[in-house]
Amino acid sequence: MNLASPGLLTIAIPTFDRNEQLARTVAALLPQLRAGVNLVIRDNASPVPVAATLEALIAGRSDVCVVRNVCNIGGGANVLRCLEVCETEWLWILGDDDTPLPGAVACILADIEAADDGLVGVNYRCELYDRREVRELRGADDFLARADSLSNLLLLSATVVRAPRLKPRLRLAYAYMSSWISHLAALLFSLGENGRVRLSMERIVRWEPPDLAASWSMIGAALAFSTAADLPLTQRQRDMLMARMEADIQPELLGLARQLLASACQSGDGAGARWTWRQIRYRRFGGRLRSARAWLAWGLGWLFVAPRLTRPVVEAFARWRLGDQAGRNVLQDPMKRI
Repeated sequence: MNLASPGLLTIAIPTFDRNEQLARTVAALLPQLRAGVNLVIRDNASPVPVAATLEALIAGRSDVCVVRNVCNIGGGANVLRCLEVCETEWLWILGDDDTPLPGAVACILADIEAADDGLVGVNYRCELYDRREVRELRGADDFLARADSLSNLLLLSATVVRAPRLKPRLRLAYAYMSSWISHLAALLFSLGENGRVRLSMERIVRWEPPDLAASWSMIGAALAFSTAADLPLTQRQRDMLMARMEADIQPELLGLARQLLASACQSGDGAGARWTWRQIRYRRFGGRLRSARAWLAWGLGWLFVAPRLTRPVVEAFARWRLGDQAGRNVLQDPMKRI
């Protein structure tokens, strides 16, 4: 990748067609780079090549490299490629629209230079969860039982990992990429019984609520997250993971209904919306009406019998509930729970 030397830490930024946001992120990061730290930007075949956008910004730097994929391999695969080709002991995968805070690299280096062999990852505090204490999680069971926020762990930019410990789990990460939590699964599988993850009180990145027009689909997330139950875990681990996902990172049902109604009205495909809602309901609750949320999911399904009639009612309710924020479609926004 034409870098001066492997060093200790790779900062990898997977990106596609967000050149302006990427340029701001890189500009904030460059002054923090120091000996032993390399920046690798993986351009997932953006329409405007990232190298052209960043040319003036990174000219003459031997610690920065832009790698362009021949074709768009998908966001999840591009993230895992960052791990696959990492040549350093430690890896920080940074979102192209997340802003590294001043001193972020120095904070990471202090932690990894002091790390013993048992430390596999450090998860830092961010806006998704107001962490109140440092925790050390040992092994997969403890990780699932005592992690304070799966949302915070799912945010790529909040975690630094020991790449050689995760690479043997890449096969599983690629196999279960459709779950949308493959990077978290790789970390989970790498822990075994004694590997540790530290939940830090420090902050290294500022997370911004995404532009919904350019962000990933919450409908896709709702369909995908439940497939985490297929991960090769013990039944106890599977039960803990699914309970944590339901409590912490499952998209809100009313927000999903609002997004799907908007899509159905735009496309005119009410039948497709009904099929998607049934899939969401069955994947999340197994078709069983055993909880208030399951009953709510069943009741909201009737909205899709006549989307053009029911959507105005749902939008009026959203405006009543959310006021001025309704225009941002906050109910479908991952700000609260993802």
